Amino acid sequence: MTKTVRAILLIVSGTCLPSDSSSQDFGRLDTGFEIFVTKRAEFPPGFEAELVTTETYPCIGYVIRSGVSWRIDTLTIHIGGFVRPSPCVSSMSLATGTTYLGNIGEGMYIFRINYRGQRDLHRVSITSNGVIVEAIENSFTNIEWE
Repeated sequence: MTKTVRAILLIVSGTCLPSDSSSQDFGRLDTGFEIFVTKRAEFPPGFEAELVTTETYPCIGYVIRSGVSWRIDTLTIHIGGFVRPSPCVSSMSLATGTTYLGNIGEGMYIFRINYRGQRDLHRVSITSNGVIVEAIENSFTNIEWE
């Protein structure tokens, strides 16, 4: 193979990379998550989840990227990875993030948490008397409803 052909192959293969290469891959789990759900005091009304890692990271201020989707009675929190702070102030600290869950009414729901190709499932029952959270499949998350 000539140098020209190799150079063209390198250029072409480099253009096939995804545009967002900052998300986490499907490698091994590198942390667990504590999820604290609270009722929002501000607009819009509803619930908000604070996500906190169980492992520390080498800079103060790592942010957890996350999003939420609904399908029928299942709320899914998608954890997409972390954003490294710039500048990096060296110190071991937990990564944190928040995500708006919506204005959830009374009922029985499934909470699914996706991270690195893995998923945890929790059953959440919301009534006028309070909230009950039960783990269905739980290997890397813990949910506390306040």
